[in-house]
Amino acid sequence: YDALSHCWGPQDFLCPLLLRDGIFPITRSVHDALQRIRYRNRDRYLWVDAVCINQEDDAEKSQQVSKMLTIFKKALHVVIWLGE
Repeated sequence: YDALSHCWGPQDFLCPLLLRDGIFPITRSVHDALQRIRYRNRDRYLWVDAVCINQEDDAEKSQQVSKMLTIFKKALHVVIWLGE
């Protein structure tokens, strides 16, 4: 997998992300990053904290944030997104 490090940006404008289980709201910053770094002709396995960590569950978020160093270290590539 690859991992995305990004600036969260404003939370007031959310974009829809289509996942297997339905639609998931993401920030404009994450949306823009995904549009730029996606592979157009094949799948890309990408870890994104805003999607992979339940942001509504403080206990889970705390636990997962403590694992982020390992997640980024084990990623094949780390993509850094600072915005447009």
